[in-house]
Order: sequence, then C-alpha cells, then structure tokens
Amino acid sequence: MSISNQLAETTIRIEAQLPQNIVSTGSGFLFNIQQSGDISVPILITNRHVVVDSTNINIIITVTNNEGTQQNIEVNLGSYQEAWHDHPDRSVDLTAIAIAPFLNNLVQSSLRPRVKCLGFSEIPTQEALG
Repeated sequence: MSISNQLAETTIRIEAQLPQNIVSTGSGFLFNIQQSGDISVPILITNRHVVVDSTNINIIITVTNNEGTQQNIEVNLGSYQEAWHDHPDRSVDLTAIAIAPFLNNLVQSSLRPRVKCLGFSEIPTQEALG
C-alpha cells in the first residue's frame, strides 16, 4: 500500500454540530496509545476548536462489508462533553477520544473499518530528522 493510501486511512473527517445549527468541520488522525504489552488503545486526535461546545459529533469512516464493497458511513461519537480529553496545557489546541468502542460496534455489524492507527514507531526521532 502506498504511503498516501496509508496516510488517508489514518485521517478522519469530523463534523461537529454546534449551537444555532452551525456545523464545524475538520479532520483528525488515528493514533495507538500503548497500554502494556500488546494492548493498545486507538484514539482520534483533533484540534479542540473543531469540537468544543458541540452537541453532537460525527466522523466519516470508510468500511468494507462482507461482500467486499466499500462505503463511507457516519459514526456518531456523542457530544464533546461526553468523552473527549483535552491536552493538559490549555494553550495547546488538541483533544482526543478513545474510539475502540465505536470501531468494535462496526465490526460487530459485519463492517470492517478501513483505518490505520499511527504509533510511536512512525514518529521520527530528532536524529532521523537531522
């Protein structure tokens, strides 16, 4: 798979419903947080300003069904206040949500999410960056 296809599978479109019927759109990326051993938690990271104060957040994910057909579907993540975790430094415009439960629901519905989570091994070191 090409690097551009891999990057496309790590990027997620976000649509956040704000008060007064305003829709905020943005993107986020998927990342695996290593818990211990083989256990990791997939999270979606985005800019806080995209989702803050939202009453409803949907993400668009490409899935493949049992027949091999691909389609884009909306997955509802609820509201910002329900499960998002902001960066501890409020001057950093980042927030994250664990998305394993949402991905597991898709798999239980016989849909395979076409997503790839980045991990720490994909982040270059200072030495590699030169």
